[in-house]
Amino acid sequence: MRGVAINFPDMRLSAFVRSEMVKSSIRILNLVAFTILGFSLMASGRSGSGLIVSDHLRLQAPADRVWLARDSVVEMERCWQFINKATGGMLPRQIIVIISMDSVEPSINLKESIITIGLGNPEASYDMKSFLEHSAAREMARMGLINLSGRTGSKSDDEFLISGMAEILVHEYTQSTRSLKSAWIIAHYLDRMKLLGLKIQSDWVSFSEGKFNLRAASPGITFLEFCRDLYGREKLRKLFENLKKGSLSQGLYATFKSTAEDLERDWLQKVREYNEISDITVDSDEDAPQFKRVELIPNIAQAGTSLQIRLFLTDAGNNLNPSGVFLRDESSGSVFQAQAPVGKEAGTLFVNLPIEAGRQPGSYMYSATAVDEEGNVRNWHGTYIVQ
Repeated sequence: MRGVAINFPDMRLSAFVRSEMVKSSIRILNLVAFTILGFSLMASGRSGSGLIVSDHLRLQAPADRVWLARDSVVEMERCWQFINKATGGMLPRQIIVIISMDSVEPSINLKESIITIGLGNPEASYDMKSFLEHSAAREMARMGLINLSGRTGSKSDDEFLISGMAEILVHEYTQSTRSLKSAWIIAHYLDRMKLLGLKIQSDWVSFSEGKFNLRAASPGITFLEFCRDLYGREKLRKLFENLKKGSLSQGLYATFKSTAEDLERDWLQKVREYNEISDITVDSDEDAPQFKRVELIPNIAQAGTSLQIRLFLTDAGNNLNPSGVFLRDESSGSVFQAQAPVGKEAGTLFVNLPIEAGRQPGSYMYSATAVDEEGNVRNWHGTYIVQ
């Protein structure tokens, strides 16, 4: 019997084939994991919700907001790519973004790689999609920067840098860095209110009141832009890497070979020299804050008392916070942040202006500045009389 030669296929797989098999297995495992996540969310009472998936993001939205997640996921995926590169690959490979209609402020769960975006924030009512995308981009940036700096989120002495850098990265991604000019105006006013400095910003919770807005981010934005202009762009990433070495002061010295005190002095000097308190329009006049009228209570002030100046404003973008409205008394040079009266109509803000006992009778000027969250700036001037 003649022998029959049987040719078996070469069982050795190429490196490329093995790599593709591994990638395929990972994709399957990820799909299984997030399928389990979907069932878990439904079991926890979120049955009326939907899951939208991209390569690196899993968007969990209420049933009536699934369209919002679907419309935003592509843009948010592009942003993940940008932020991940900017932070040296420090974003989790898979991030869960929970869209909540009840929450107001965003939050991060580093351990579970979860970002929660609250659409209960009044700013979300004007353009919900833009609000969601900006908030998600900022929180992804914060997550990457926290990981880059080796922080656990329990320290707050460098949170003002993380918040500032996150806003810088988001505006670089959207090519809207012109909006950041308004941060210098806010920082200038904060300095005149004695609310600017490394020690003050190190107590992040007290300064920001737990809010992630332009006022809270402005100290970090201006400090980092000052350092970038002085030492170069690459030093900024190095700074966050060096924060792993210990305190903020140690990280600053390891990066710039300059003490925190020297850096603070030069930064504050630049802020104080910033006198471009002029109008800024980011997109259109229609989106910028508009001053409508002013009420003085009383009409004529008395020395040694206080004058309440009520400002009536409109803001088509619905993103003007009281924290972005300042009033400067031209006589004393004092600056005050506007407040929102309880129970009053939207757009009504007020400042209680103290009139010192030795003030001479006459007419005095004040200036009001409104900065919305998009970076639009509007100024208004008025007078009051002291009898």
